[in-house]
Amino acid sequence: MGDAAGLLVNSGITLRGMDMAIASGMAAAEAVKYAMGKGDFSKKTLSHYEYLLKNDFVLADMRTFKRSPAFLQNTRLYSLYPELACKLFHRLAVVKGPKKRLFDELLEETKGKRVQMVWDLIRGLRSM
Repeated sequence: MGDAAGLLVNSGITLRGMDMAIASGMAAAEAVKYAMGKGDFSKKTLSHYEYLLKNDFVLADMRTFKRSPAFLQNTRLYSLYPELACKLFHRLAVVKGPKKRLFDELLEETKGKRVQMVWDLIRGLRSM
């Protein structure tokens, strides 16, 4: 629904469009009601629709998450990080023998990858 109007937000955690479509439809109805009340359907009067969208969550959320699509193209999100989680779980839950602390296991598994991981974290925080 919302994606057809270009009102789609992919924050990496949720994929939103339906709530955006409903809110923009409600704003459109309010703008038409406003224009009918004035008896004026000019571009200026109907721009009330944009005013309503700017003062609701729709455009605010789109601005907030505008960097998310670029961040979500990072292939490490779908390879390195899930593999890391699986390796850590395997080391802590499956491997027999004495266990190391989670932090020590994490340090061992991330050798040579930490700088890139920090940059991924920074980009991720900036995109959300």
